[in-house]
Amino acid sequence: MGHIRLGTLPKTRKWNQVVTLITGGADVDRIAAASADAAEHGLERASQDEGLAHTFWLLTQIPQAAQQPNFSERLWELGLTGLSSKPTLFEIVAAFTRAVDGHVRKRAKRTDLGEMAQHAASETLASLAGRELPSLFGPTETDVQQALAKLGRSDRFSIVARDFFSRLTSRSLGYFLSRELSKHVTKEEARKFAHVAFKKLRAELRKRREANA
Repeated sequence: MGHIRLGTLPKTRKWNQVVTLITGGADVDRIAAASADAAEHGLERASQDEGLAHTFWLLTQIPQAAQQPNFSERLWELGLTGLSSKPTLFEIVAAFTRAVDGHVRKRAKRTDLGEMAQHAASETLASLAGRELPSLFGPTETDVQQALAKLGRSDRFSIVARDFFSRLTSRSLGYFLSRELSKHVTKEEARKFAHVAFKKLRAELRKRREANA
């Protein structure tokens, strides 16, 4: 992904409120709550980002492709090229990253959010599929395909989506807060703020899911 060129917090009303709280010496809980609210608002607007949208779409398509007998052909059609005849999970994740890069170069301007989404999706793919692979012996190409295919089941989609957006939120929230807070507190304190804010955001989203169930 290279260097993330974010610099400062996004110039929105909610993030400006976060900065005001920080400079005003507010306590951890108030800053964390405001940061979580601002991060959630930012992700609601993220659907406009072409890089993020394509990354998430491609993340959902690979498990679907793994359920087909012509898995290798389907990967090629999705833009995952440069794979060996018996691709490992690592190869597929690397090809996924290249595919997103290629799409963004042709169709959209690269953004910091898109780059963070690309990393988050790669981690989700490697982590969730990796758990399904045998650990005692080297996995075969069939093992890899079956592990990915499991992620395409209807009962696993919510797990894939939740893992991806959790990683994306953690990355964006942690980076933004660390950059701004480092001007006012120590690096260790900045990490603490980001950690508390992320926990509050997850708790709030969990409450909303339960209320809508």
